[in-house]
Amino acid sequence: MMIHGLLAFANPFLLESLINFSTNGEELWHGILYTFLFFVVAVLSSITFHASFQLSLTCGIKFRSALIASIYRKSLTLTQESRARSTVGEIVNLMTVDSNKIADSIPSFWVVLWSPVQIVIALVMLWAQLGTAVLAGIGIFVVIIPVNGYIMAKAQKLEEKEMKTKDERLKLINEVLNAMKVIKLYAWEPSFQQKISHVRRTEVGFLGQMSYLFSVVIIMWTVAPFLVMVLTFITYIYSGDDHILTASKAFVSLTLFNILRFPIMVLPLTVTQTVNAYVSIKRIQSFLFEDDIDESSVLKLPSSPDGNSVEIEGASFGWKRTDSEPLLKDVNIQVPKGKLIAIVGKVGCGKSSLLQSVLGETVKFCGRITTRSKRNPNEQGSVAYVPQEAWIQNLTVRDNILFGRDFDQARYDEALRACQLEKDLQLLTAGDATEIGERGINLSGGQKQRVSLARAVYQDSDIYLLDDPLAAVDSHVGKKLFHEVIGKSGLLRDKTRILVTHGIHWLPHVDEIVVIDNGRISEQGSYEHLLDHDGPFASFLKEFFLHDGERKRASRSRDVSVSIAEIAAAAPEEEEDEELAAEKAKILQRLASCTSSAHEAAAESPAVVAASPSQSSPPQHASQASSSVNSHCSDTADRLDSKRPSIVRQTSKISQLTSEKLPSRDEDVDGTRKAAEQSGRLIDEETMESGSVSLKSYVFYIAARGYHLGLMTIMAHLAYTAVNIASSVWLSTWTSDPLFSNASVTGNLNNSAYLRDINDYYLSIYGIFGVGVVCIVASFVLNESLLTRLFRVPMSFFDTTPTGRIVNRFSKDMEVVDRELPMIVNDNLESFMATVSCIIVISYTTPIFLAAVVPLGIIYAGIQVFYLPISRQSRRLDSRSRSPILTNFSESIAGAAVIRAFRQQQRFVGISDYRVDNNSRFYFLKLASNRWLGFRLELLGTAAVVIAALLAVLGRDSLTPGLVGLSVSYALQISDYLKWLVHELTELETNTVAVERLNEYSNLETEAPWTTDSLPPSGWPSRGRVEFCNYATRYRPGLDLVLQGISVSFEPGHKVGIVGRTGAGKSSLTLGLFRLIESAFGHIEVDGVRIDRLGLHSLRSALTILPQEPTVFSGSLRSNLDPFDERTDEELWAALDAAHLSSWARGLSAGLAHECGEGGTNLSVGQRQLVCLARALMRRSRLLVLDEATAAVDLETDSLIMATVRQQFADSTVIIIAHRLATIMDSDRVMVLDSGRVREFAPPRDLLAKQDSYFHFLAKEAGLLPGASAK
Repeated sequence: MMIHGLLAFANPFLLESLINFSTNGEELWHGILYTFLFFVVAVLSSITFHASFQLSLTCGIKFRSALIASIYRKSLTLTQESRARSTVGEIVNLMTVDSNKIADSIPSFWVVLWSPVQIVIALVMLWAQLGTAVLAGIGIFVVIIPVNGYIMAKAQKLEEKEMKTKDERLKLINEVLNAMKVIKLYAWEPSFQQKISHVRRTEVGFLGQMSYLFSVVIIMWTVAPFLVMVLTFITYIYSGDDHILTASKAFVSLTLFNILRFPIMVLPLTVTQTVNAYVSIKRIQSFLFEDDIDESSVLKLPSSPDGNSVEIEGASFGWKRTDSEPLLKDVNIQVPKGKLIAIVGKVGCGKSSLLQSVLGETVKFCGRITTRSKRNPNEQGSVAYVPQEAWIQNLTVRDNILFGRDFDQARYDEALRACQLEKDLQLLTAGDATEIGERGINLSGGQKQRVSLARAVYQDSDIYLLDDPLAAVDSHVGKKLFHEVIGKSGLLRDKTRILVTHGIHWLPHVDEIVVIDNGRISEQGSYEHLLDHDGPFASFLKEFFLHDGERKRASRSRDVSVSIAEIAAAAPEEEEDEELAAEKAKILQRLASCTSSAHEAAAESPAVVAASPSQSSPPQHASQASSSVNSHCSDTADRLDSKRPSIVRQTSKISQLTSEKLPSRDEDVDGTRKAAEQSGRLIDEETMESGSVSLKSYVFYIAARGYHLGLMTIMAHLAYTAVNIASSVWLSTWTSDPLFSNASVTGNLNNSAYLRDINDYYLSIYGIFGVGVVCIVASFVLNESLLTRLFRVPMSFFDTTPTGRIVNRFSKDMEVVDRELPMIVNDNLESFMATVSCIIVISYTTPIFLAAVVPLGIIYAGIQVFYLPISRQSRRLDSRSRSPILTNFSESIAGAAVIRAFRQQQRFVGISDYRVDNNSRFYFLKLASNRWLGFRLELLGTAAVVIAALLAVLGRDSLTPGLVGLSVSYALQISDYLKWLVHELTELETNTVAVERLNEYSNLETEAPWTTDSLPPSGWPSRGRVEFCNYATRYRPGLDLVLQGISVSFEPGHKVGIVGRTGAGKSSLTLGLFRLIESAFGHIEVDGVRIDRLGLHSLRSALTILPQEPTVFSGSLRSNLDPFDERTDEELWAALDAAHLSSWARGLSAGLAHECGEGGTNLSVGQRQLVCLARALMRRSRLLVLDEATAAVDLETDSLIMATVRQQFADSTVIIIAHRLATIMDSDRVMVLDSGRVREFAPPRDLLAKQDSYFHFLAKEAGLLPGASAK
């Protein structure tokens, strides 16, 4: 870079020699030598510049890759407290925006080092030409530099604010993408769009302010060289009578001023990049300095033959170091090797936190915790963890279960069988090669939990930490999982197991029970010992039966209620199959014999007492329980349909599915598995355009800027160029005419250089301000267009599009539109005008030069045509390869605890590094192709200089010294201008790829309109009558119908249960009711109004749904309940009271203003579901849908939710997608779906009475009828 800078100073000497050659009558070969030296200097300068620049850019790529890798590694080690401070949006910005800013600033480092040296050398050479007159010019710098420093300080503060606002915007977008289904079901799109738009407006406001500041800086440093030149010439002429501004002095000085102009003009860009990089370095530094999880908090040792696998001695734990009181206090536990320990207690007492403490996820305040395993404690396999909320990757079922381990067919098949997944795989498109969507979107809650459990089983670890994995599955499936996986006869019988559970019927089968109450271990011991003791454990059991009894009594209080016991004599209690009912009866009987208050508990739950051992069949052996082919009336049979998106929805007959086989090892070897993986693919490859960027992308961007503003900007640049040409030609005429060499100084300056500077000053202000402002406007319009369309696309788009792919548009692509594209547009205008001015001036001085312009122009165009496709596609590949980085990061953040528990950090780091390296390849290709282009363009520019110099040599007899100086000085500039023009034209198309990608998402197919002219009556629905009229639907054109000819009606106020096997269409019915999928034919009427004629918001805002997955958004508790801010405090508190949350909410210091963490991380699962219940209560509509609302919550929360629904929605029509058959036993009617058709629709009493009914078969299969149990 230094050699390149020094070579630039050879041109003024050569130009002076050439001008002297034209006046002194030197021999011709002298002129040819000067021309040849111009060529040599230009080639050497080009080689040194591009070599140094390529090294700088390569260094920048390495910096960028290292920063992304460091940020990713750090994200896997953050404590919960640090994680709360660093949102997903912020970390995404660090990886995509901040790392790029630092990398882009690396080449500027050389400019910062060399520019002061170059300025000093130029001023010294100007001193040699003009003497002390140079001091007048230096005074300009003395004034400008402090002003520039002040502006940059202001810009730094604005940059920090803008990046924080960008973090907030991306956090909101990420949250919206993860909860889009809930947002659509509640018709909340306008609220969230307004919230994101408000943040975006603030962000654009900061961008606008920075644009104005940087425009002032650019103006100052653009005008500075002209002011320096004018003041220097004035001072030189007035400072002595013999100071004549000859052509030699004028144009040598002009060349030196042009050299001086380069470091001065690039200084604003350099300063801007430096400020941005400094802010980004501070942000990344702050993130990397966040607290890490303390790996030493858990002592990991090799196991001893008969020792304990887990020991906790006098330990206290919390989630924050600043907590005034530990979450868990004075914990003392010893878990012997190979034993099964159960952790029980009330909701929120700290059970899950205890498992997290064993994993080392919490902060240890005191005490000691030790784990011992046969494997190396720091290697994969020592500990396996099954979280309460299953974490599933966007991979195939097999890859989720293998989780990085080598494939072992026998162990794999054993894990599938024990975790009850064999039938599920038969129902999936490609078996275990079926791709699972992000967050397990195409699996039910129970299936996700069983895949999570199978992953742990397959690892064959020494210690298993199981956080209530049986809560999300049906009772008889839970029984199978317990006996075949967890229990004393299960696959893990020789492993050390710590099980958090709310199922009291498992407690007699564990080796030891630990009871937690308010963060302390209140009791621990064997089941028999704790019952005899009549302490907290006995109280816990009483409370369980109290809730259980209240729930059953409430369910029987309705006149239309029915229990299986009333229909089938001596049948066990409807809630469980016979074995579990018998277990509960034994526990209650034992509890009654051990406690004086047991009679009260028995009175509260007479149904349980009725299910005595004498009335129930003996418990079934585990091996028998696994032999049935049709044992999945569970979440397998009832809930897969509720969560599977359109791409993998199946309508195959059950009879066809039973004949299918799982993929075998041989199939994997011969390539069949690859075909299966292709057929089971859910996420498509990201689309990428080919060829030139379409004209519509340019029109889209220009329209977003505003046509009139763009035209005004172009006119300003045209005026700037015209004045520039005129003043340069006038300067040539002035210096060439002896009559004006040293006379009428003031007049000459007023009509030439001074006039040029004044006009340049004002016109450049207008032009630069115009470009900055209109491009900021364009970025805001593009963001709004993308955001609006994102809220309008159907759910199938989000089911098949990774979150990282969408976030990439809102982060990096929007950053290009915000920052890079405005500068590129301005540079294109400037370079085009400068190139045209150079050609005009040179042609004016030496018209024959036009003959060389045409072939040079053709060669330039040819190079651009060859280069452009490479640059454009490399930019597209760079953008597309960035999405997998963000997708992997989002998944890793969500499952960080699981990754750490399985000691898989290095594997995930390797995946991230591979994807970063893959992205860097395309980024490097883009930069290397730029250097290829730059070098060849400079060679052509050198040819232009040689031609101009040669014409000046050959035509010295007809050219004045002024014209020679003018021609060659402009020829020296045209090389840079032509190179700049072609490069900027290429960069314009390359960076317009970002607009193309935004435009792609701005033109996605949308749902039906939110509002239409057809409005429902006021207060609709007033009765809640639902009628399906020959209704059929499919998930998208080309797929099979998932509902076929449904004709049925739900009467007002009825409670309707919907059951059926997987793929029967249960969830499709709900999605059709809310119009997340549209009718293929037929229609639905609610209170006589056809819903397909209503706007989506008119429909969805009038209905209420309580979904399975509890969704809480970051923000206040109030905004979560009432996002449109339409309700009073009294109404909100009433809803919280009805949802049994008021005591918790009133205990919060901020009350309704309490800030919920991102994704509700500072609330328990039960609390989140109760918040969703309160949200539903705010509407109190006449039509309520329960979409497995209690599938993943504990029994206590289940009881609260169902009791509240029965009380608060007593007069409403309630549609219940069944989680357990027992849930819908007290319904008015039950609809049984099979392959998208209504098979049966009648009261449950009537269906159970018919021995040949399908519902009777399902109930018997589930073990709910006398003499039958789940097989």
